[in-house]
Amino acid sequence: AKEMNVPILPVAICGTYDVLPRGRDQIRRAPVQVRFGTALRAERDETEENLLARLWKALCDLRGADARPREPIPLSLDVHWKPIR
Repeated sequence: AKEMNVPILPVAICGTYDVLPRGRDQIRRAPVQVRFGTALRAERDETEENLLARLWKALCDLRGADARPREPIPLSLDVHWKPIR
């Protein structure tokens, strides 16, 4: 996003745990919401870690009351995306 100067749109899908709880093999009927946040842009001198932290906070804010404990976001990524040209 930083190299291509494109925004990142935070999107949270809420309610899926009620549809298919961990360890279950059968889905249940339950409401699911897709919540869209405000687009984020990487600042000129912003580190990848800081951008990820802002994105993670935006996702947590979108999830709100639906938030369940989850694994923490990794501070460094081993995957580096290559732009499609």
